[in-house]
Amino acid sequence: MGKKNYQQKKNEGYKSLSGNFADMLTLNGFKPSTTEKKVEEKPKFVNNNTTRKNDEMSKNQFINPYTFISINDEKPNRTTQKESLKNEKLYDGYLECELEIKSSTFIPNTNKKFAYLDNEKEHYFYDFFSYDDLLKCDDNKVPKNPPKYPRIPGSEIRGMIRNVYEQLTNSCLSVIDEENLPYKRTSKVKKPALLDITGRKLYEGERYRIGYGKLPKDKSGIDKLWFKSGGLNKVIEVYTEEKCSGLKCGYLHLGEEFPKKNYESIIVNKGNVIKELSVEDIARFEAVLDRYERYENYKKDYKDNKREMLPVFYSMVDGNIYLSPAMITKEIFANTISDILRDNHKKHEPCSGDDGCFCPACRLFGMVGKGKAKKAIASRLRFTDTEVFENYQFDIPRVPEILGTPHYSATEFYLSKPGEADSWNYDYCSTGKEDKLYKVKLNGRKVYWKGKDKLELASTTNNIRKADNLKMRQAIRALKSGKTVFRIYFENITKAELGNLIFCINLSDGAVNRIGKGKPFGMGAVKTMVKDVKLVSYEMKDKEVVSRLASVSQDEFRYDESFKGNVENILEYLKPLKDDEAEIVDYPKAVNSDKIFDWFVNNRGGINNAKIAEVIYVIGKQGGKKDKILTMNTKNQNNRNYGRKG
Repeated sequence: MGKKNYQQKKNEGYKSLSGNFADMLTLNGFKPSTTEKKVEEKPKFVNNNTTRKNDEMSKNQFINPYTFISINDEKPNRTTQKESLKNEKLYDGYLECELEIKSSTFIPNTNKKFAYLDNEKEHYFYDFFSYDDLLKCDDNKVPKNPPKYPRIPGSEIRGMIRNVYEQLTNSCLSVIDEENLPYKRTSKVKKPALLDITGRKLYEGERYRIGYGKLPKDKSGIDKLWFKSGGLNKVIEVYTEEKCSGLKCGYLHLGEEFPKKNYESIIVNKGNVIKELSVEDIARFEAVLDRYERYENYKKDYKDNKREMLPVFYSMVDGNIYLSPAMITKEIFANTISDILRDNHKKHEPCSGDDGCFCPACRLFGMVGKGKAKKAIASRLRFTDTEVFENYQFDIPRVPEILGTPHYSATEFYLSKPGEADSWNYDYCSTGKEDKLYKVKLNGRKVYWKGKDKLELASTTNNIRKADNLKMRQAIRALKSGKTVFRIYFENITKAELGNLIFCINLSDGAVNRIGKGKPFGMGAVKTMVKDVKLVSYEMKDKEVVSRLASVSQDEFRYDESFKGNVENILEYLKPLKDDEAEIVDYPKAVNSDKIFDWFVNNRGGINNAKIAEVIYVIGKQGGKKDKILTMNTKNQNNRNYGRKG
C-alpha cells in the first residue's frame, strides 16, 4: 500500500488531536508549579462503580473493558465471488430471528438532539431509536415520555453480526481507523536542530536557555538573536543585532506557555547536516504540528516559510527521523495500521478488491468502495429493522461517562511486546538506551468483555452537576428490557456460509452479542436466536417457474469445523464474566487518582527511562499473558516529580 502525502491525508480528513507542553510534562513525570491551591489528597482508589461481592479480590485490581483476539497466522481466503460459488449448491430465503435485551442498550435516534442543561447548546440528549419524527417537537427540552414504538435498525444488527463473522472466518479487519495516524507521546528528550524548509535539510543544533526577562518586549517577527552565554548554556546578554565581536548567533524558539515558565530557547547552528529529509519525513512533521493547538505563530512561520532556519527538535532511529516543535512530544510513526496488517499479519488489511478478490466476510456482507483504489461488491444479505419491542421497559435519561475514540497510543494494549523490550511503539522498540526498528505486531481484533451493567450508576439529567468534561458527555435514554424479532434475507448463499451466519446469531454456552453504545460499561448485551429458516425452492408448473417457501431445520447448517479454534476465542469474550470479575471491569486508574491518564503515566516509566510495566491479556495468543486481571499501579519509582520552572 503506497504512502499518502500529507496534503492528501489532510484532504481526506485525518484527525487533528490537541496537545500542549504542560500536558507533556505531566505525562512524563514533570509537575510544573502552579499558583493553584493545594487539593486534598484523594483516598486510595476504590472502584466506586461497584459493590464488592468477593472480598478476596483486591480493590486495586481491574479488568480493562476491551481486549483483543489474536489475528490468525493464515492469510484471509480472498477469492472472486464467482470462484467461491463455483460448484456449490446455492440457497435463497430468510432467517426469522429473535432479539432480547440483556443489559441496558442504547441506539440513538439522530433525527434530533435536545438540550438537557438549561437549554445550553453544548449539552445534548439523544432518545432511543424509533420511527418518530422528533423534528415535530415544539421545544428543545428532553421529551418526558420515551418512544412508544422502539426499534433497532437493521444496519446496527448487520454491523454486530458482521463483526463476529469476520472473527469466525479469519476475514480482513474491515473497520479500522485509517484516518487517525498512529502516534504516541515519547518520554525521550529530543535533540535541538535547525530545519532549512526550502532545502529540506536538517542541521545539528545547540540549545541555549534564555530567561523571559532578557527577551525583547516585542518578540513578534524575531528570527535571529546575538548573545553571550555562561555556564549550563544559559544566555547572559542578548541583542537583536550583532553589536560587538565574540557574540554567538542563534534562532529564537518560543515554546508553549505553562504556569511559571521561566525560559525559552535559542538554537545555534553547528553546521553539520544531520539528514536530507524525505517527503515522508516532512509529512510526519506536519502531522505532528497538526496535533498542537498553541503553536499558531510557529506553524504560520513554517507554512509561509518566513524564517531562514526553523528551530526544531529531533530523534533518529535506524534512519527514521522524528521531528517536533518541542523537546518532549508526540511522535507520528511511519507505519500505519493498514501497513502493519498487510506486511506483518498475512495481509489482513481491509479488502480493496483491486484484483476482484475479497475475503469471506466481504463476499457475503458486501463492501462499499472508498476512493479510486477500492472496488465495491454487493451484499447477498439484507437485514430488516426489528419490529416494535414487546414488554419493553426504558431507563430514565442519564449522562454516562465519556465514550472516546480508539487510543492507539496505548501501545502496551494495542501492540504485542517485542521480546525483552522495555517499551515499544508503531516503528521502534527500546531496550535500555538502545532504540531499533522492529517487526510491529498488533495484539489483534479489538473486542469488549461483558461486565456488570453500570448505566444505572450514572447521573440522571435531573441531578447532573457541573463536572469535568461535561460538554463532552451525551445524555441518553436506554432500553432496559424487551423482546423483538427481525429478519435476514439471503440469496445465492452456500451451505457453509449459512451455517457460519447462523452460528454468529445463535452463539452458544450463554454467550450474548453486543450492540450499540456503552459496551465498556456493560451495556449493549442482546441475546439473538434463529427461530426459523425459510428456504425458497423453484419448480416448473404449467410452463411457468413457481417458487415455494418452506421451513427447514437449522441443524442442517453448521459452521465450518476448521473454524473451531476461532469459535472458542469468540465465546471466551462474548460469555458474560462471572460476578467477581464482572464487578471489576473498568478503565484503569492509578492509586490516589481517579484519572485514567495517570495509570498509563505510571505504567510507562519516566523521562529518558521508558519501561512498560503491565500488558494486556490477549485471547488466543500463544505464550502471552494468561490473566485478564490487571493492577491499579502505584507511582513508578522511575517517574519522579520534578519541580520544573523552565
